[in-house]
Amino acid sequence: MAAIGAGAAPRALVARVEELDGYVSVAEQRISKAELDLAALDAPSDAQAMRDALLEFDGVWNELDGDERASVLSLVLDEVTVNGATGEAELRLRGGL
Repeated sequence: MAAIGAGAAPRALVARVEELDGYVSVAEQRISKAELDLAALDAPSDAQAMRDALLEFDGVWNELDGDERASVLSLVLDEVTVNGATGEAELRLRGGL
């Protein structure tokens, strides 16, 4: 390594070290991506947040203001369709429920 730093190493050796440095760089990038992917797996999902909200729904609902209620419902509901003629509502829940 001292010879490479001093410019006294054979070109083939320098080229090989540079090639290996490239492999190390690629490996470090893959490790970083894998660590991010692993962290994402550990993060709570929207489905988990929905389940948690539903488990506490009755006890919390009366304590929430209008904006908070809208936030909770947005976690659970994907679409609400109201039939104007009959007054019936159809609720479509978000995936996973």
